Formats: sequence, C-alpha cells, structure tokens
Amino acid sequence: MVMKKLTILLVLSAILAVVSLSALDVGDDAAAFVLPGMDKSYVYSKNIFNGENWVLLDFYATWCENCNEKLPYVEELYLKYKDKGYTCLLVATDAEGSDIVKPYFQSRPTPLQILIDRYQVMAGKYGVENLPTVILISPEGKIVYRLEGKSETMIEDIEDFISVLNG
Repeated sequence: MVMKKLTILLVLSAILAVVSLSALDVGDDAAAFVLPGMDKSYVYSKNIFNGENWVLLDFYATWCENCNEKLPYVEELYLKYKDKGYTCLLVATDAEGSDIVKPYFQSRPTPLQILIDRYQVMAGKYGVENLPTVILISPEGKIVYRLEGKSETMIEDIEDFISVLNG
C-alpha cells in the first residue's frame, strides 16, 4: 500500500514538473481563467479576452518590493490607455488571499481591477515563477510581451505595442 501511494506521488510530481516547465510565452494563446475579484464576484477570461481590448496581466504580491515599485507605472499606463481599448488586471498571488490583499489596497487604492490568485492557479497556467511578471495580450488573444522582474523600458515597450499594433 505504501509503495502504491509513493508511486502515485512520484507520478503526480512528475506531471507538475512538466506543467511548470511549459510557461506560456510570446506568440502563445492566452490561457483561460476564472478568478475571484476583490468583491468576491468571479472574473472570467472570456469576458476579458473579447477581441477588442489589449490586456496587461500584472502578477503581483503585496510583499514584493519590485512589484510595489512598478505598480505606479502600470497604473499610469492603465489611466493613459483605458479609453483606447486597454485594460490591466492586477493578479494578486499572496497566499493569504483577500485577507491581506483587501486591507492593503484599502490603504493604498488603485484604479486597477484586482484578481485574487491565492492558490496561484493562474500564475501556474502562465508559468509565472518570479515576481513581478507582466504579460501583454493582444486583442486577438495572443501573448505579445512577457517580462519577469524589473525593466527600465517596460512602459515604452508596452506603449510601442499598443500604438503600433493598434494602428
């Protein structure tokens, strides 16, 4: 019985290792998801990836210093382009979920829509291993930009995609 359980555990570990190696990258289709928002209503990717909007996924955690440094720039992008077919989803990966994310953003309001990825299901689908990670998705549902960590050119890179590819 112990050997059978050990075999099952090893097989599951191998499957998880393969899945984590298959990070979505530039050129891939965006992964479908369903996640709760701050108000506990669910957000469905089919409503976000609607063929009309550019979507920036910002994988974030309240404890992440680099995430917090980058956030004002992501907010600036959102405010600048929100009326031009651009949206941004802040995907909070904190293990404590809304118990920590909600009070954090009550004290530091943001114009971004916040999704709670407490169990990192969405982060896993996108192969996010480091924070911050931003992924830009075209209106056609293709990943056109992916960045892990900090970058001095992130804002310019994303603006280039939006302006050039949006016509």
